[in-house]
Amino acid sequence: MSTTLGGEDAALGARLHRIFTAGPGEQGVPLRLRTKINYALWLTRPEIAPMSAAVMVADVLFSAHSGAEIWSAPMIVAAVMLAAAIQLLHVANCLADRWVDAEYKSKFSRMVRDLGVRFVAWQIYLTTGGIGVATIYLAVATGHFDLLLIIPIGTLLLLEYSLPPWHFKAAGFWQIPWTYLMTMVFPGVVVLRLYDRPIEIPALIAILGLGLTTTGVFSANTAEDLPEDAEHGIMTSVRALGLRVSFLESMTRVSVGAALVAGSVVAMVGCTPTLIVYAVGVLIVLGYLGRSLVGTWGKPLDEAMPLVRSQAKLFVFMVALVAWAAVVPAAAVFCLQ
Repeated sequence: MSTTLGGEDAALGARLHRIFTAGPGEQGVPLRLRTKINYALWLTRPEIAPMSAAVMVADVLFSAHSGAEIWSAPMIVAAVMLAAAIQLLHVANCLADRWVDAEYKSKFSRMVRDLGVRFVAWQIYLTTGGIGVATIYLAVATGHFDLLLIIPIGTLLLLEYSLPPWHFKAAGFWQIPWTYLMTMVFPGVVVLRLYDRPIEIPALIAILGLGLTTTGVFSANTAEDLPEDAEHGIMTSVRALGLRVSFLESMTRVSVGAALVAGSVVAMVGCTPTLIVYAVGVLIVLGYLGRSLVGTWGKPLDEAMPLVRSQAKLFVFMVALVAWAAVVPAAAVFCLQ
């Protein structure tokens, strides 16, 4: 048994060493400071920021009772920390996937090589350290010392999306619940633990529903990489389920999440016209996913991929749309409670 465990530890160490150690041509090249900062920011995938910002705003509006709670020092620190945590996921993914990205997402692979693997690794180390400092502050400031457990676990899950030993990106179907937990449930629970009161169930359900609708759109982005994921043996949820089941599951998740959000809003403040705005946003996103489903139904992969990649270009707009649509009823909840 000890020999087996020793072999597994050695294999894990070798995999992590390969990811965090520069290979040939990965030591970095001389770059102007402006270019270096630009590359480092691009690795955080700023195009996803509008969705992340909307989720944070909606989480706060669903749960806060006053402007003082929104603009408190712990809330501001938590917002910055959670933004950094999501950026950490993307940087780690770019570093770990630099070989896979070389063909279809060569921009990110090239940026990692030009910055140098050591530079990108230190970007991960320093961001993680900053999250650690913020965690201690939030625990002391709120008196909720369970944050000392919640935030490190959430940060670890974010890193494990791309890194061994768990590598949730390659966990097949389980990529779906793990992505949901680390990108939506984790930030939502942190926000709810900043208040000096027990977690309120309607607000929690609204936040969980919002997470389902936003992560439901993620399959459109994951599907874009299906051929290269198969080539490199990465078992994503789309590869495990197939395009048809993946898009059906995505539409179901968006619908269930939207129902949870709407039901929570009605429970908290009754029927409000803002739910019409929310419904329009959800229907647009369901139409987007439905077009992917119908357009790829029964087609061989090579014939389906042009549409999948065309649809993937709209992903950042659609995921931001469904997230910001939820901000409208969330604002109603905040104003009417």
